[in-house]
Amino acid sequence: MRHSKKRSDYIAVKILAFPKAGTAYTEQFYQKLEGLGATVSEGVFAGRWLLQNLWRFDTVHIHWPAFFYTGNQSKLGELIQFAKFLLFLGFVRLSGKRLCWTAHNLYPHDPCAMPGLHKVGRFAVTKLATKIFVHGSTAEKLIAKEFPWAKSKMSIIAHGNWIEYYPKSCTRECARRSLNIPENTFVYLFIGLCKEYKNIHALIDNVKYLQENSLLIVAGRFDNCDYYRRVMELAGTISGNCLRVDARFIPDEELQHFLMACDAVVLPYAESLTSGAAVLALGFGRPVVAPALGNLCDIIDDRTGVLYAAEERNGLLKAMGEIRKRKFREGQILEFAESLTWDQAVMEILDEARR
Repeated sequence: MRHSKKRSDYIAVKILAFPKAGTAYTEQFYQKLEGLGATVSEGVFAGRWLLQNLWRFDTVHIHWPAFFYTGNQSKLGELIQFAKFLLFLGFVRLSGKRLCWTAHNLYPHDPCAMPGLHKVGRFAVTKLATKIFVHGSTAEKLIAKEFPWAKSKMSIIAHGNWIEYYPKSCTRECARRSLNIPENTFVYLFIGLCKEYKNIHALIDNVKYLQENSLLIVAGRFDNCDYYRRVMELAGTISGNCLRVDARFIPDEELQHFLMACDAVVLPYAESLTSGAAVLALGFGRPVVAPALGNLCDIIDDRTGVLYAAEERNGLLKAMGEIRKRKFREGQILEFAESLTWDQAVMEILDEARR
């Protein structure tokens, strides 16, 4: 059978990752790979380093292509980095190496200084990649619609859970005490990096229409000062004690307090292909309110939360009301989260590297 190989079968596999460290997803994914005997190294995006080292690897695995060329404030600087990125992709393929892309999003959420680069970048990646990994059948369809030539290269993989990655030592009662939340309060939680596409402003705007004894907590760092000011100005119009904004990076140890204290996690994204925050919530046994976008359609159902049509007027508010009416079984949500393993995804890239 295809995935019945032993650890020893993969000891010779060497993968160059962009990036390997710095995100929960990549750290967990590559830890599983290394557990099977593969060698995974952090890639260095520098011409001399690549010329000296690329030959040692079987496969190059990239996650967020825009990270290679965005970050320069000037259009010229970004254009130069983008040209280097295209040369990098071509060099990998001309060297005979496998090139894998895990498609975490359809297009980058943050705009680039030079209009159109993201489209050209995605065109290049989908054309040159030997394998494209997508999280779920809905994501597969969206990418195939946007890039028809990529259809034959795609493999559906599960977004592995983080049940063992993040600390989970406190109870609901302990978590609520630490956050000073009364037991009879229904708590909605948004957690994660606070970006405009995540629609936090729309979520806060709905707070005034929630039932009594409701509390919305927004916990996460803002990376855009203008958006932070916009959200805080909106938050200032909300009276009473139904809203808290904890605008900072939430350390891993503290995540459990917010997730264990809440009754539901709300992810009101305007766009989404893959949601790690949803997988995080399910790993704590919490139901999710989310729009029917991307892989959210594949992991959120009657057992695990409430989906709403992103284009529906008042869809978010209705879904927030609906989740409060329904009873969810924490054990059933956890059981589903446990089924989202890294195993199949890991085997897919190992088999690709062995081709």
